[in-house]
Amino acid sequence: MARDIARYLRIQESRPTGGTMDWRTLPNCEKVPVWQAGTAQRADEDQSQPTTLHIFHIPHIPNLARGHRVLYLGQSFQVAEVSSTSQLLGLELRCKAEI
Repeated sequence: MARDIARYLRIQESRPTGGTMDWRTLPNCEKVPVWQAGTAQRADEDQSQPTTLHIFHIPHIPNLARGHRVLYLGQSFQVAEVSSTSQLLGLELRCKAEI
């Protein structure tokens, strides 16, 4: 019998500390369940290569915004867009992988 594996992500915000950026986990965002995850290609006018966006559907989290960081499966992503999804009663995050 196949079993679904629960996946979680962590959401952080940056705060300047003595000239450097310090990433801190948002309250109640240590272990956010991921309802769905996937990728999409977006063609940007100023780039010759399309940008790969990583899309996460998660429960609603207040004050989540562009510039926050998502940690998922050992990789970090920069939140590029946040939109509410009435179908899932949560949020859709469109993120770019950090290098």
